[in-house]
Amino acid sequence: MTFREWIFSDPDANIPFNGAWQLGHILTLIACILIAIGISFLRKKDIKIRTWVIRGLIFGLLFFELTRRGIYIANGFVNHIKGWYSFHHILRNMLPRPWCAMSVWCLILSILIDKKYFYNFSAASALLNAVIFFAYPAAGFINVYVQFENLYSIGTHALLLITSISLITLKFTDFKYTEGSIKKSAIREVICFLVILVYSFIQMYIFKIEKDPMYFMKGNDVQKTLGLEYPTYLFLYIIFIIVYYNSFYIIQGISNKTIILNFRKPIKKYSRRLVRYKK
Repeated sequence: MTFREWIFSDPDANIPFNGAWQLGHILTLIACILIAIGISFLRKKDIKIRTWVIRGLIFGLLFFELTRRGIYIANGFVNHIKGWYSFHHILRNMLPRPWCAMSVWCLILSILIDKKYFYNFSAASALLNAVIFFAYPAAGFINVYVQFENLYSIGTHALLLITSISLITLKFTDFKYTEGSIKKSAIREVICFLVILVYSFIQMYIFKIEKDPMYFMKGNDVQKTLGLEYPTYLFLYIIFIIVYYNSFYIIQGISNKTIILNFRKPIKKYSRRLVRYKK
């Protein structure tokens, strides 16, 4: 294989291969877990050290994203591909399309926004995408030779897993349902989720660059793998998303005992009003 074939990920120079849970997949997953555990030991270090660790991981994601788009531009010039620079093709190759790509850019934006709520949302989304990828990789580990596109898929998902876990262990996240007001509550994370949901519909129906970015449309690969009818799949999908995102707040709330206190206050307040009403 020539360098040109490798960098442009020429499909004719590669051989399809099901590498799911083969040696390369397993070793990559083990390495990610070990790195994440190693980084977690820095949780008591100064905030500047922890911040640069997170920035380093996110700079790795940014490197992959910019490199991939640079290769896309070069591919059009070098190989003189017809229609390569059409508006539709540019949108398809420049914008983040699937949910995992959206999570990558959320993590990149998180160090610029630098707010707990956005770290919360970005970490939870990235972890979900990374776990799904490593449980059932539909990219990366699918060819005999690891060309750039394979390396991009493996590298970005590995960094999604490590970075999402590190944001939690290094205390950049703080999953609380409320901090005393609606403006300082989990409603901010809900809005973030709604934004990527709207963006997904824009991709599907306005830009027409992706058929199903978040895997909730009829006939997607996840539905086929699970072997479910679409109404059942969509219902379970919605329930899963609600339970998954809430689990971060519930687990932290129980560990800190704050969830009990947060629910106790309104119950006490309502009880007092009820007693006064009866009197």
